[in-house]
Amino acid sequence: LLPFWALQAVLNSFIYLRFLPSLRKERRELALRRSPAIAHFAESASGANTIRAFQKEKIFEQRFTDFNDLFLSQRLRTVGLFSKFSFAMGLGTAITFLATGIASYWLAISGRISIGSIGVAFAYLALSGTVLQSFFDWLGQFEEAMTGMERMNEYLRMPIEPGAFLPRSAQFSTGQPKTPPAPPNSPSPL
Repeated sequence: LLPFWALQAVLNSFIYLRFLPSLRKERRELALRRSPAIAHFAESASGANTIRAFQKEKIFEQRFTDFNDLFLSQRLRTVGLFSKFSFAMGLGTAITFLATGIASYWLAISGRISIGSIGVAFAYLALSGTVLQSFFDWLGQFEEAMTGMERMNEYLRMPIEPGAFLPRSAQFSTGQPKTPPAPPNSPSPL
């Protein structure tokens, strides 16, 4: 049974590694398409009175619709890729079952194992297949969660824009003392 478990693990790993670059790309694109729609909706909601006052509702609705359509089309591509990934994982499990069935038939005909042992082997393979698929699905979800961390890391590593640095000293007088006054009962500095 151990060689079949190893076969199943190798097949699922191969399928996962094969799909990994495209899964990452699609998840990143999905996150990028979601942000403008959410930001536009939040900004429109906070400025709803102004939008109504200038009668620009249709413009804002159309812009949100455009953002949402981009997001939904990307969502459809992402779900399609995940469906292909899940199908490929199931196919890997089916190949393992086929190999186990052929080997079991040959071992049962030669009298090396009993029919009960074959049933137990299939039960364990089904259970381990479910666990392996769940692990790789979880790993995919973890990768999706890490795209947000990757984006945050990119923002943190960007160079600071010119003018964003504070000057070492004020370029104009504020009328404030350069050092805060000492509290009343404190020893004076030497």
